[in-house]
Amino acid sequence: MLVDSVHDVGLLTLDPTGRVVSWNSGAERITGYQAGEIIGWHVFDLGSPEEGMTERSEQELSLAADKGIAERECWQARKDGIQYWTHTITTALRDKNSDLLGFCTGYTGGPGGIEPERGVRLNSTRANS
Repeated sequence: MLVDSVHDVGLLTLDPTGRVVSWNSGAERITGYQAGEIIGWHVFDLGSPEEGMTERSEQELSLAADKGIAERECWQARKDGIQYWTHTITTALRDKNSDLLGFCTGYTGGPGGIEPERGVRLNSTRANS
């Protein structure tokens, strides 16, 4: 599948409530999470708690739902607790009647963007899971 062959960009789809439905190999490489670990998580659970990700993720989904697309740059956290800078684009997915089906999110960053030695290790329980 084309989405799985993309390794430099994290691509995921979300249901209308923001839960992860799919997760490509690029997302695995960037975040350190395997698809089986992350599918079903809410997008609010991803990222750096210090950055107020719940509010930002809510705003991003709301903006994408209203305008069709939303962009942001922020710190995210890998599974190992290392933070990386990311550029994220979220697009609303709609059916032919314009009903919201969910979202597609693409992002860059991670090991190719900020080397782990230069990242910031988070002091969180998620980092040790």
